[in-house]
This record gives sequence, C-alpha cells and structure tokens, in this order.
Amino acid sequence: MTAHERHLSEGSHMGQVLDIGAPNSGRPESHTPTLSVLEEQQRSLRKSLREGFSTRRELLYWSHTAAAVSVGMVGSEWFRSLINDRWTFAALLDSQTKRERLMDNAPSVELAKGERTRIIQDDLSPAFQRALRVLRRQATDYTESDGVADIDRQKYLALRPRLHERAVNQHSALRWAFGDGRHDPIQSREEAIEWLDKVAATCPDSKNDEWVQQSISPLGDWWSSLTSDRGAWLESQLAAKVLPAMNVSLRQAALEGSEMPQKATEDDGVPTG
Repeated sequence: MTAHERHLSEGSHMGQVLDIGAPNSGRPESHTPTLSVLEEQQRSLRKSLREGFSTRRELLYWSHTAAAVSVGMVGSEWFRSLINDRWTFAALLDSQTKRERLMDNAPSVELAKGERTRIIQDDLSPAFQRALRVLRRQATDYTESDGVADIDRQKYLALRPRLHERAVNQHSALRWAFGDGRHDPIQSREEAIEWLDKVAATCPDSKNDEWVQQSISPLGDWWSSLTSDRGAWLESQLAAKVLPAMNVSLRQAALEGSEMPQKATEDDGVPTG
C-alpha cells in the first residue's frame, strides 16, 4: 500500500478508529497486542453509537468501520437494518429535531437510547466477542522482555496487514462513491467503471455481475445516483448490496492473514481510511 493510500483523508470514521491504540490501558506493552488494541477500538465504536449520528452517510461509514473492527463478524443483513429501516435510522440520529423531521411518530429520546442499547447488546457486542474469540485462537504470545512495545502505535488493524489493507481500500471505495476523501465525484462512465473495479478488488469473491452491469448502465438508477444525486438511494443500495460483500471479504482476510506487529513511524503515521 502506498503512503498516499494510507493517508486517504482526515475525519473519516475508519481513520479515527485506526488511530486508536490502547492509550487508556495503562500499558505501553502487551504480550497479546492484537486483543489489547482491538478492544480499545471496539469501545470507541460503541461510544459513537451511543452518541448518535448526524447523517445517514455518517452511519454508513461507521457501520463499515464496525465491520472492520469486528473482522467481518457482524451479520450480512445488519447494514440494511441500520440504514434502510426508517425507525431504526431515526433512533440513531443525534437529535430529536432530526428524528421528528424524518418521520411522524419518531422515537423519543428514551426510545432512541433503548434502540442503541439493543443494537449494542444484540448485534455489535456479540460480533466483537466473536472477533476476539477468533483472534485469540490465532494470537501470538510475545514472551520476550515486556512483550510488544508501542501497542498504541501499531500500524495494522488487528496486526494483520492483509485485513488492514482491505479495510482501508474498502472504506476509500465507499467514500469515493460520494466524492468524499481524496477522490473527485464520479462523472463519467469511465470513472464509474474504475470505481467498480476498486470495489471488486476489495471483495474478490463476491458474485455481483448483475449489479455491476446495472451500475454502469446510463439508463439505470445506480448511474444517476453515482453521478449526480449521491443521496439516500445510493446509501440504501450500498448498505444492501456492497457492505455485505465487503463484510464477508473482511472476515476472509482476517482468517487467512498472518499477525505482524509493526510500529507506525512518524513519517507514515497510523494508516487512515
């Protein structure tokens, strides 16, 4: 991965979470650094959920980051229920004014709080626990001296370069669909094909031939949404069709990848997405 790819943009959920090591653990070293860093990142994601989101797009980006930190252990339908279920989405908005603007009979502050707690209890925490169980079985015990130093500056998500690269590239592809980050908005058929190639590269085993053809057809909804609207319809379709494939790909990368602790240098920083 090039330095340019590693520094995709500031302010993304992926970048913020990957920039978290284990600063609150009180331990600059760990004998099982994968678990220490991942637990801190998972706490950060739960905190973001409890606070709520300003837009559907912010929620979309957060859900992909949660999938990455769960190493693909969230359910495939989870993204659709978060983004496309109107009541659930309303409950996840960060103000009552926004909830009431979105729908009649909007969830109250207390109901919104209860829905967020339910998502943590039923979906997020079980996925995070499965991730830790899987990685614990694979984790290397570093027994020399005090273990692995600088666990708050580890370069790779879950200390797995393959998983990290895939997560960052996926997040970049999601942001590109909206013209966020380092990419300009998609305007031409050639750019749409290039975007699809990037999505396909991050989900190598996905069977999406029909969806790909729809995406590059100038007569289709995908085309108009990618090149002009970039609104709720695109967010909905990414949640339904793209994020589940990315989630499976993250799981495969975590299971197939090898652990490699490596401190991020001052020059390249902690990789972001």
